[in-house]
Amino acid sequence: MRVRRGLLPVRWAQAHFWLSVVVGLQVVAWIATGAFFALNPIDQGRSAHLLQDHTPAAIKWRSVAMTPEQAPGRSHLSVSERRLAVVAGRPLYLETSAEGPQGWVDAETGAAGAVIPEEWARRVALSTGAGEGGLAALELLEQASQEDGADRAVWAARFDAPGSPVVDIEAAIRGGHKGRP
Repeated sequence: MRVRRGLLPVRWAQAHFWLSVVVGLQVVAWIATGAFFALNPIDQGRSAHLLQDHTPAAIKWRSVAMTPEQAPGRSHLSVSERRLAVVAGRPLYLETSAEGPQGWVDAETGAAGAVIPEEWARRVALSTGAGEGGLAALELLEQASQEDGADRAVWAARFDAPGSPVVDIEAAIRGGHKGRP
């Protein structure tokens, strides 16, 4: 006597098999990537090993030609803070208002702006020491990369080095400690 199997149980068995294969592959990928990140230092994933340690630059007081009150200012808004800092080797007053960062005023020349010039971005990029290669390209992007997660303009410095590192340099200088570094 022959036992006859129905078509429906066979299809359920096949569907169950392929569903198990797909879910099993996802679990294996999840375990493999988890093991990779558990075994490698987080700084390597963030590319921190490519950047040099920086100490804050000393201000050359002889080059500061004006006080914060004498700086012409860039903003029509009421500036709540002017902080002196060194950016790309230049002493700058970083302006902040209640609405947030407003820009910079050069403490030597009085020149003002909202976005750092390409030459300054190039100096900052080269000072990072990102990789062994030289600077391949520098371009102004209206919005940072998706990985950065911020809605701001950046200078993207691309280096000739293993892994093709890219360093994002904020185009608008922030005067206060608000936002991401």
